Amino acid sequence: MYYPFVRKALFQLDPERAHEVTFQQLRRVTGTPLEMLVRQKVPARPVTCMGLTFKNPLGLAAGPG
Repeated sequence: MYYPFVRKALFQLDPERAHEVTFQQLRRVTGTPLEMLVRQKVPARPVTCMGLTFKNPLGLAAGPG
């Protein structure tokens, strides 16, 4: 519905600015009735790795920093 528009707008920004804008808007929506429209229910998908069980899949990425 709104994803293509938002994606196109965010991809026009510097990555750091896109990150800031996204989190500002998420904070603004949290706790409002609008949150129910954008929230997605994520089903639990447990993963066991090296003897540890996690509630959901996990990823590990290396990067600068």
